[in-house]
Amino acid sequence: LSIDLIYATAGQTTNDWQNTLSQALAFDLPHLSLYQLTIEPGTVFYTRQRNGETLRLDDDHAADLYELTQHMTAAAALPAYEISNHGKLDTKCQHNINYWRCGDYFGVGPAASEWVAGMRNQHIANTEIYSQQVGQGQRGLSSSEAVHPSTRLGEAAAFSMRMNAGIDFAAFQGRFGMHPKSLWESQMNQMVDQGWALWEPTCFRPTTQGLRFADAIGAEFVHLEG
Repeated sequence: LSIDLIYATAGQTTNDWQNTLSQALAFDLPHLSLYQLTIEPGTVFYTRQRNGETLRLDDDHAADLYELTQHMTAAAALPAYEISNHGKLDTKCQHNINYWRCGDYFGVGPAASEWVAGMRNQHIANTEIYSQQVGQGQRGLSSSEAVHPSTRLGEAAAFSMRMNAGIDFAAFQGRFGMHPKSLWESQMNQMVDQGWALWEPTCFRPTTQGLRFADAIGAEFVHLEG
């Protein structure tokens, strides 16, 4: 059982978010997903933003709310185990962890994506067309792409760095047959020098500071792999 909340919206004050989060924490649930508003291309929000409307807080104020979130959830024994996900002991969301570890998953329904046996598939977004195709015994896919193993390797490293646990060396080597250090040692050392990550005996993991720069960290693995 979990609650999903979106914050850092335009006009939201520190008190606004503190009150909302306090109400959510009062339920004493085992899990919370707390996302900062992201404006995605192709959405109505994206068009409105391009037309000059302010829809989210500026980065400095959003960062302040992020810090408040970390403090309040930790105090409530719901520490973050991923950038936006918080759980009590042994209540981490397993299907999300599967995504972050780049495991296989099926997608069902209009616009659903899936990753199965080296194929990245996307279902048709239009509900009517999707339903017609499925009714005719088809899968209703709009695209299907065979992903090169080196691309998936980079994605696995990048997404792992969204989690406090980071890249597990044994799991990574068991899956891909190589140690991440042999691929990105220079980039990883630079992350350590910047205070974004730490070398551990069994893993390479982000620091608290590094989680704030997860997109930049991830780009190093995805853009510089293979």
